[in-house]
Amino acid sequence: FRYADMGTDWNRPMQWLADAYAACGYRVLAHPEFRCAGLEAETYDPPRDRPADTVIYNHADVSEMVGNILPARRNLFFKPTVPESHYATLDPLGYGPFSSVHYRRPDLESLDAREVERFLATKVRAWIDGRVTKWGSIFSDQHVEFDDYWLILGQCGGDSVNVRHDFGHYYTKLIQVATELVRIDPGRPLVIKLHPYTDGHDGKLNPASDTRTSDWLHQTLTALGPNVHVIRGMVSVQSLLPRSRAVLLGNSGAGFEAMMHGKPIIAWGAPEYHWIGFDLRHLAALVQAIRLDWFRRDLSDRFLFWYLERYCFWDPASALRRVLELERS
Repeated sequence: FRYADMGTDWNRPMQWLADAYAACGYRVLAHPEFRCAGLEAETYDPPRDRPADTVIYNHADVSEMVGNILPARRNLFFKPTVPESHYATLDPLGYGPFSSVHYRRPDLESLDAREVERFLATKVRAWIDGRVTKWGSIFSDQHVEFDDYWLILGQCGGDSVNVRHDFGHYYTKLIQVATELVRIDPGRPLVIKLHPYTDGHDGKLNPASDTRTSDWLHQTLTALGPNVHVIRGMVSVQSLLPRSRAVLLGNSGAGFEAMMHGKPIIAWGAPEYHWIGFDLRHLAALVQAIRLDWFRRDLSDRFLFWYLERYCFWDPASALRRVLELERS
């Protein structure tokens, strides 16, 4: 839907899904314009083939299923996610904040505490130590000279999770949150890490190929006070999280990285992990949020485990497990 070519990053998870459906007895077909290296599938021909039982779209949601859409009994939505390039989700509603996870709270209390502890001690520890990201090893570390600071992690203003799954001007919200935080806690350092693609992918997606957006944000935010520090460029959040007090963000996947470090999350835009963070629906509630007395580390750890181990898929076996879950639902 959004992308016709899965490239080298998304092709493996899509192959795993195709293999999983084939194992369930499905005939797997691909749209004639769809490109996915290694995918074994016939070409879908609408005049010849009957309407599909299931159609998988990438980087889309149910709100976009209008117009020239293939008739199907069921539509599902594929989206790569954190923390590594081969992790992905398959959801009947969409992805990220507009997914089934947002509307249906997982049963975190019934999870085996020993499994959660092993997951944190093995997989999560390896991801932290290896500075793993879904983008690969392209980020550098940056350290600040103080501890116990508020950390705001920025996003791209035009990202779908901001302009479709949320609405309103993202940068306006970012500035409002930072302004209110300085007002109610002026003595504590505030570190704001702008998204590395604020001005476009390496500046090339920005038609003007300039840094006007990040320059404007830097000037506006640093003018809030001497304790505000703005970081730009390809900087790893992994280097900023350990010494932070809490993380503030919108619908960012960086929330899962904050969970890996056991940090409280204050989020606007109602992300899928609002179940374990402070759901900042009102700016006036920020004064309550920064008390952090609502934070439960055990629930945060359990949600991280559930999301990555029970909801996502990352290899052929977990892809088959997810497909069977959806088939039974």
